[in-house]
Amino acid sequence: MSIRTVYASGRFDVFDGERHLIHQPFRVTDTGEQEPWDSEEQALAWWDTIKASHGVTTENTEEE
Repeated sequence: MSIRTVYASGRFDVFDGERHLIHQPFRVTDTGEQEPWDSEEQALAWWDTIKASHGVTTENTEEE
């Protein structure tokens, strides 16, 4: 598994090799509001909380 995260223009994407796992263009909230990410760090912190549910335990992170 070769996990790559990309944060560009406020969008957060996760790839496993060439396979697109996640496209998350906004911050996930308890209320369902679609607020923009404040930063790449915020998006990565969210990814850290859910990546185990995708079977990911380690990853390589790249920026575009």
